[in-house]
Amino acid sequence: MRRLRILLFSLVMTAAVLAARYLVHDVLHVSTNLAWDDIQVVVTGASLIIGLMLVGVLRDYGDAGQLPGSVASGLSAFDHLLRNAGASVGKPSTAYIAAVEALIDAITEWLYGRAPDAQIRAQLTAVRRMLLDMHTAGISEGYVIRAHVELSQIDASVARMMSIRNSPYLQSGYTLMYVLTTIVLGLLLVVEFSNPGLAPWLMSGSLTLIYAYLILLIRDLDNPFAYGRRSGVAEVDLAPLNAVREELHSRG
Repeated sequence: MRRLRILLFSLVMTAAVLAARYLVHDVLHVSTNLAWDDIQVVVTGASLIIGLMLVGVLRDYGDAGQLPGSVASGLSAFDHLLRNAGASVGKPSTAYIAAVEALIDAITEWLYGRAPDAQIRAQLTAVRRMLLDMHTAGISEGYVIRAHVELSQIDASVARMMSIRNSPYLQSGYTLMYVLTTIVLGLLLVVEFSNPGLAPWLMSGSLTLIYAYLILLIRDLDNPFAYGRRSGVAEVDLAPLNAVREELHSRG
């Protein structure tokens, strides 16, 4: 059902526009001199801006699809590194293991909307402080430097996820897209088609369905990290992150 949500909303919008056109032309008998050729410039402009917005969000979506796997592989390597660091000096790695588990739990809770951004930053800061104490505990500088590098890569991937989630793509582009689309839909209510019969309904219905579907798709693609009750149909797969989370907890 969730996969059909965009299509269903688009069909509802299409039905509303066609009903409004019927009201304007067949009930109120509103007549204008506006022909299809007169509105083609506006239709072309709306199609262009929708296309540009779709290309932009698809580019970000492609990047977003790789981020859970990047975070997962980084956390797995980070966990192995900290275990080896503890073993190198004959000390238990319990604290290090707990820190990594707490970090991946915080990231997962944040992705599902159950934790604020600040909790992720606080957890990363706590892990950095733990790394600073590693050298004092007698762990070699090589392990500490490698741990900082791994953590920086994890931090960069999480920050990119946070940016994509919290920052809509080109807000001014959304404004122009909404304005032009609204104008086109308004014009479809009053435009006169040269061929009577089904042509006006097919043209008006098809354009409305295409525009509504693409706009809803763009909005959904623009936030690929909306899980839980806010989820749509275009969320990136968290399977790599969930698999590593289970693996880390099972290692103990």
